[in-house]
Amino acid sequence: MPSIRLEAGSFDESEYHLDGPGAIRHLEAVASIPAISVIQWQPGFKDMARDWSDLYRRIDELGKGAYLFTGPEQLRRLWRANRNRMLCCELRVASRREADAVLAEFGL
Repeated sequence: MPSIRLEAGSFDESEYHLDGPGAIRHLEAVASIPAISVIQWQPGFKDMARDWSDLYRRIDELGKGAYLFTGPEQLRRLWRANRNRMLCCELRVASRREADAVLAEFGL
């Protein structure tokens, strides 16, 4: 933690890559670092399809933004539940038309 705190503290804001289910136990400690504003969750290949909504809720409750890889339906659910409005995502869509429609829903 001291080296993460030092490295993150050298920036105005930073993102932490939380990698794999075994790393979840460190979420609260990582979120306690003020310079870390966004947590990027990477579940690993075998857990990619699992619903991680509870983890995103915990990240939100800790006052941090979430960087996620998601589809339109999950994005809608997470946005409705998200309190701090700090979501960044790589959106998986079937077409440019679908992407434009989802972005329009969010006023983008």
